[in-house]
Amino acid sequence: MRRQEKVLHVPSASLIGFLSTILLIYLVLLSSHASSTSEENPRERLVMSLGSLVDYASREGREEKVAMEMAIEDFCSNHSSKNKISLKFCI
Repeated sequence: MRRQEKVLHVPSASLIGFLSTILLIYLVLLSSHASSTSEENPRERLVMSLGSLVDYASREGREEKVAMEMAIEDFCSNHSSKNKISLKFCI
């Protein structure tokens, strides 16, 4: 009888990109909620740091980085809040 070997399934890059995009959207929404609560006290300023693991060697990784930077730029330009989002990338 043949012995069955277990195969480890690794998620594809597109799935990882999709999940990181969902995480970014969730954190931006969380930040907008925090900004609405911090507007009650104008002296408070919230700085939210977002981290991301991106593979710069792949085309998808470079596209993800540009998309996240554009999303944060759009969020900051359309938001009247004084809160800041800091995006940190790890290679």
